Amino acid sequence: MQPRLAASQAGDATNTKISIMPPDGSTLRYRIAGPISFGALLQLKRDVSHLPGVSAVNVSPAEDGEAILSLHAQDSADVWQQLQTLPSREVGR
Repeated sequence: MQPRLAASQAGDATNTKISIMPPDGSTLRYRIAGPISFGALLQLKRDVSHLPGVSAVNVSPAEDGEAILSLHAQDSADVWQQLQTLPSREVGR
């Protein structure tokens, strides 16, 4: 299953997905694909920055309306599990 970002108040589609990208050195990276508002990206950044063991969170725009979530974390597997349980997230079916 691939997780999907939940719809925001700005009317984002629920088919926005997040996937693991290859790391850049010690920086973990995730691709956020699909329609998502700037406000929803800021909320995601805020939510991720409050996860235990996570630091240096950044969200930057990419091609085709996508974005890249970059962060440093002590445990990449734990972060992936936590990303799927954020209040602003829902698990894809």
